[in-house]
Amino acid sequence: MLRGKQIICLSSIDWDFNWQGHQEIMTRFAAAGNAVLFVENTGIRMPRWPDLPRLRQRMQDWHKGPGGIRQVQDNLHVCAPLICPFPYSRMMQRLNRWLFLGHIRRWVRRTEFGPPLLWTFLPTRFTLEVIDALKPASVVYYCIADFLELGPPRRVQRFESALLRRANVVFAQGEVLADRCRRAHTGEIPIVPFGVNIERFQRGLYDPMPAELQRIPGLRIGYVGALQRHVDKALLKGLAARNPDWHIVIVGPQFADGPHHWQAANIHLLGAKSHEEIPRYIAGFDVCLIPYVLSHYTQTVYPTKLTEYLSLGKPVVSTPLPEVLAFNQRHEAVVAIGDTPEAFEAQIRQALCEDGDRRQQRMAIARQYDWATRLQAMSRVIEDRIEKAGSA
Repeated sequence: MLRGKQIICLSSIDWDFNWQGHQEIMTRFAAAGNAVLFVENTGIRMPRWPDLPRLRQRMQDWHKGPGGIRQVQDNLHVCAPLICPFPYSRMMQRLNRWLFLGHIRRWVRRTEFGPPLLWTFLPTRFTLEVIDALKPASVVYYCIADFLELGPPRRVQRFESALLRRANVVFAQGEVLADRCRRAHTGEIPIVPFGVNIERFQRGLYDPMPAELQRIPGLRIGYVGALQRHVDKALLKGLAARNPDWHIVIVGPQFADGPHHWQAANIHLLGAKSHEEIPRYIAGFDVCLIPYVLSHYTQTVYPTKLTEYLSLGKPVVSTPLPEVLAFNQRHEAVVAIGDTPEAFEAQIRQALCEDGDRRQQRMAIARQYDWATRLQAMSRVIEDRIEKAGSA
């Protein structure tokens, strides 16, 4: 594990958003004795009306610490950057540099670790300008999404290519993303899907079930994650309509439609929960779902919830996402695949009838993705590249 480093992380999500690999990685680096600054999302696209609550929250978070920097645990600070959310305007980017970099430089000087290591999830012009300004000792790019689908494709591609040429280390969430990164990065690109906190999740097997889940009778068919445009809402509604004895339980924030679009008595929107609570909900599901639509964006998505489900031994039914199919190739088709609504429903029925013999197999597979093991391997790659760069 990396130790004694100063790490600045340019995140693609905010600290208080759904707990994902971003927070897990930086929390573990801080616990290992590194000084970590987690910079909340500086944007990949132009803002939209639904972003207003997040921008308002950013303004509130700015006042929680000097320069928008607040401490959330030992060795870990979070920066709510007060920037203009127009990532492709040269004038606004110059203003953003003035607003942002002075505070970051002061944080760097206070920690007295020397040149920082810059870890970025974002392939943007702003990332490149931060590299130019801070002159970090090393640059790590963790490519976890197809940002060409989220921002202006030509601009994102140009900035990502420039970042790949400058990065010392590149990790990719899956094979498709790694192939694209290889067009501009000449070094080896390890494929590292997001992991799972095995210790935390397997405690869910012994913790009490949440009261609101206990009140849902019968068979619980669960999905954990944000209810956004990548979720096949028609598929979920169809399952509920055809199977009134099934209860479709959705645990996560809602970014698509309103509650009035989900009025079936056997669909339960339980809303966002803290990451510590999630294992208790998954433990109460009979079958877990990955009900994503197939699109250009989901061609590269590796669902973090996959190993979270498996860590509790739960049967998983998914649409045929490429990364899930690749996971199945590595792990003896442990995930049931439904490539049509009818097949998806049939796989759920089959999972409900299984005798439970595969539970231990699923848990054993999930242990291979434990974050502790994953970050040790990533740290070895980073330290090896730093050592080679120093001796060159």
